[in-house]
Amino acid sequence: MCSAFDEEDATEQLPRNIYDDGRTSKFVTDTTLAAWIERLLVAGKAFSLIDCDAQTINRWTTEQLKDADGPGRYQLRAVEYALSKFYRFHTDLGIDPRDIIKHEIKNGDGWGPRDMLEPEERAALRAVADHPRDRVIVDLALYCGLRNTAIRTLRVKDIDLDNHEFYFNAAAAGLKNISEPKEPRPLFQAYRAVREWLDRHPTNDPDHYFVTHKPSWTRKDPTSPLTSETIEQVMRKLKAKTHERTDVASVHKPCHPHMLRHNFVTQCRRHPDITDDDIKFFIGHEKGSNVMQTTYSHISPGERNQRGHAALGADGAPVGDSDGPPPWDTTCRRCHRVLIPGLDECPECGESPGDTPWDDTRMDDMARALDDALIEMIAESSGEKAGKYADMRRRIRDDPSLQTEALEQIADRIELD
Repeated sequence: MCSAFDEEDATEQLPRNIYDDGRTSKFVTDTTLAAWIERLLVAGKAFSLIDCDAQTINRWTTEQLKDADGPGRYQLRAVEYALSKFYRFHTDLGIDPRDIIKHEIKNGDGWGPRDMLEPEERAALRAVADHPRDRVIVDLALYCGLRNTAIRTLRVKDIDLDNHEFYFNAAAAGLKNISEPKEPRPLFQAYRAVREWLDRHPTNDPDHYFVTHKPSWTRKDPTSPLTSETIEQVMRKLKAKTHERTDVASVHKPCHPHMLRHNFVTQCRRHPDITDDDIKFFIGHEKGSNVMQTTYSHISPGERNQRGHAALGADGAPVGDSDGPPPWDTTCRRCHRVLIPGLDECPECGESPGDTPWDDTRMDDMARALDDALIEMIAESSGEKAGKYADMRRRIRDDPSLQTEALEQIADRIELD
């Protein structure tokens, strides 16, 4: 089917007269072809596309719609249409596409403010992602708004750690319509997760895919992208882990990659200094796109009312949640750890938000160099070793007389101008 609708593929002819209403078939873009394939793969994981009937399909789509962790009505509708297209082309399989139920989109079926993750839920997802590969998947979706396909097709050479930026792989199927593909996008809070996974990457070959199977896997191929299902499975497992752990919040809201993208866009829209055109650039949409009005419009009426009260200086209690929207995560300016709202200081390096102890005039050049070296060592380490360096830094700040002892231990890391 996809070969027939691909203008550059001559192995199959474009079908004629397959629509009941007399419409003429047309070639479609690579993006559309990739979307069809991805949606058919979703269905193909649940049942055999070549050995089933319409009743089986309708039973499965109904189960998916009722499943709290299911894809949602919008995504399910797209799968249903892909299946209809498939069976309209493959008439030999004996399924009449008119027998496949298309669930209608109703008012209010889209994602709303209540579907966005709270700070403790974001922290829970990241806490249970105990492997850097899984953590970078979460952070690229949550803090950069990347789709499943964009995450899977990033290459090592698309990452620019020096400038905290990345580039879309516009050559990948499904991403050829990305706006301004040669322009870098900010990594935002995903920077540290990207850096840590790059340190663990199986090859670090510039042309290899950035997100791969875990290095411990025996069958890993960094020259091929992960499947869409692999990314979805990672997110499902992380969500399930939050229910098993007692030290983190249990996440019951949808948290597949596209839902995390909604979280990112929603938070951007709440920021007074970020325009809709900025957001479209971040996520790869054209300036003229109406996506902000049709898809990413999760700003509650209460929040809009609060803005109006604040902007116009009017008295009176705002309608809605008087506490405003949940705050977004920040990052430590020194070690780049993601900090959940409410933390008084970074648990790794002791940096206090809004405080710059390294600008303290009481710190001489040696003390400042020692402090910088310890920060770097904390950022480059993990687990028990990172904790050891963080503890050393805290003790030195409390008792400067310990500087000499610390200098002897890490003298080779000290750089003075």
